[in-house]
Amino acid sequence: MAKAILFGVGSYLQKNIEKLYALQDLDILFAVDNKAGQLSGEAFGLSVYQPKQIRDVDYDYIVITSTFVNEIRLELIGMKVDECKIYSLDELMIVYSGERQQVFLPEEKKECNDAVLMITTRMNFDGGTLAGIYALSAYQKQGYRTRIITPRASEDITKYVLELGIELVIDPIIETHKFSGYEWFVEFGHIIINTYQAMFYTLKCSLSKKTIWWLHESESIYKEFEKKYGFIPWEKMENIQAFAVSNLARDNFKIYYPDKKCDLLTLGIPDFASSTTMVKNDKFIFAFVGGFHKIKGCDILLDAIEQLTDDCLSKCEFWIIGRAPNNSFTNAQMERISKLPTVKYLGSMTHKEIEDIYPQFDAIICSSRSETLCISIIEGMMNRKICIYPDGIGVSDFMVPGKDGMSFKLGDSKDLARCIETVVSNEEDFDQMRDSARNTYEKFFSMEAFEARVEKL
Repeated sequence: MAKAILFGVGSYLQKNIEKLYALQDLDILFAVDNKAGQLSGEAFGLSVYQPKQIRDVDYDYIVITSTFVNEIRLELIGMKVDECKIYSLDELMIVYSGERQQVFLPEEKKECNDAVLMITTRMNFDGGTLAGIYALSAYQKQGYRTRIITPRASEDITKYVLELGIELVIDPIIETHKFSGYEWFVEFGHIIINTYQAMFYTLKCSLSKKTIWWLHESESIYKEFEKKYGFIPWEKMENIQAFAVSNLARDNFKIYYPDKKCDLLTLGIPDFASSTTMVKNDKFIFAFVGGFHKIKGCDILLDAIEQLTDDCLSKCEFWIIGRAPNNSFTNAQMERISKLPTVKYLGSMTHKEIEDIYPQFDAIICSSRSETLCISIIEGMMNRKICIYPDGIGVSDFMVPGKDGMSFKLGDSKDLARCIETVVSNEEDFDQMRDSARNTYEKFFSMEAFEARVEKL
């Protein structure tokens, strides 16, 4: 039976104590708290001591039962506590969830001289996940065996990865950032840490392997991570090459690591335009692929639609595709959509399902508040669609407003409405823009262009 000490006996523990007592095979020895001297010596049936008491006891876990996770984590590290024994309550619940490692191997096994491992965060059909998968596809063409390890992966992304011949390991325990028993990466000649959130594995792998750290994140992710974990000093990480998918992604990284080198490595996306043909609809179809996360700006698009003239609305439809989390923001937008006859929510779709209906799209809209690149716009350019995007997002560095697409002021629904009106009123005048968009995709975002960049790493 594992032995645990709890750190923190405030309201957070009060809300979660029954959850801890319900865990089988966990013996809670006692609790510690920096305010132990002000307490009666007991809380929730546990003895309460000063943190120094930890030094005199054998234990398997110290569980932080407080909202001040990062502060307590740093305090324990300062007391020379083994980091592998420090767990937040969420991390401990992962350990006791009963979920076990799953290994998925492609049906066809190829002989390879070298191997590439990518460690990433939870996998769905999101930009960071797809960028990593496409990167491994590029390595495969160079003869590498490829594997992904992730804490979780949706069923459809698992199927997609295996169809591409990539090995997949799903192990919830890696979300705890603990490394015990994870020396398996030594068999891989190349390591890619995909996304900033996987930085703890950057620290571990780089001690013995040349490691690529590929960054995609908005500034908000860095802020969330800093609050929860703090930052690992760069000096602790050796053999690391940091790359960002865009100048904006690099700028976000530089806010927190201003003196560290970070080169540009934009992604490549497989070309599915050759298998599609245009389908002419009675109305002009604008597609928004992004779902209802607030940062994606679905509400900004709806604001713009509500400002369109009746004549414009009579000529077009807006199709919204993506996940709809059950929260107040989603519910508010769904209520608005129910009152807008020209707007249709098509639900969450697999990438293949989106590819199948792509010929029906006339234009792609991105209305994100922050986006370090924007795969939906890149795929729009690939398919010669009219692309409407906000200035200031990552993909705008590669596009010329008025040539490759229509640009509006970030967050400005009135300016977005102007772009939509212009497109609908002048639909026949955009053939040159469609061709230019396709050329931009081929130059910067095709797999051929990406494979050439990978060869130089």
